[in-house]
Amino acid sequence: MSSKKTYSSTLKIENLYKKFIIDSGNVAVLNDINLEVNKNEFICIIGASGCGKSTLLRIIGGLEKEYDGKVYSKDKLINGPGVDRGIIFQESRLFPWLNIEKNVEFGLQEKLNTNIKKDIVKKHLELVGLGKFAKAYPHQLSGGMQQRASIARALVNNPNILLLDEPFSALDAFTRMSMQQEILKIWEKEKTTVILVTHDIDEAVFLADRVVILSSRPGTIKKIVKIDVPRPRKRSDYDYIKIRNEIYNEFFGEFKENIEYYI
Repeated sequence: MSSKKTYSSTLKIENLYKKFIIDSGNVAVLNDINLEVNKNEFICIIGASGCGKSTLLRIIGGLEKEYDGKVYSKDKLINGPGVDRGIIFQESRLFPWLNIEKNVEFGLQEKLNTNIKKDIVKKHLELVGLGKFAKAYPHQLSGGMQQRASIARALVNNPNILLLDEPFSALDAFTRMSMQQEILKIWEKEKTTVILVTHDIDEAVFLADRVVILSSRPGTIKKIVKIDVPRPRKRSDYDYIKIRNEIYNEFFGEFKENIEYYI
């Protein structure tokens, strides 16, 4: 009888432990992480700096291989990077010597003929609003536009999971809010499961179906909050503020905010 496990979820993490070995000894980073993510779900992982949230994302992406526990993408054990998972970092990481069209095409892993590649690249540049900038170079684009190009590159292989590691943290406030709206439009259109790491509680409540709160290092799942606020969400709505304050209180304990003060 086969021992292979089968999951209906897109991602499953079982009993995950991670430590780093440094000169002073072992440093525990993640402690007994168990999480299941459903198809097409938008998950945000939040926590204080150093709690292991980016490390967790890198493990899901297959970029970190030294850990205890198991991580499954659908029913396949993750043991390295794969086209089923696209990843976007805080920096756009575009190649400065390639134009945007070539940067996005670089993300294509399959051996496809030239015309099919061009069609795929064109579709995804239009998806992120960069159809008119295919021949531009990264230095000619704003930070937000560069991140759009990164999103297009991550999506060209139609991944089951899109992983985002604080992709908007380096952007100004206006551009950041605009990019939040854009990533929601892309998520709704592409029907991709999204896991986004952020330190911004407001961003998490605005975007997520569920917010996973990690404790301080070593990171454990302190609480998972379901965001039962209809979309499109308004940051001034009572229910939105109530959930945001609930998450704030998980971090600040005794500190309580007066909800009416913000309405």
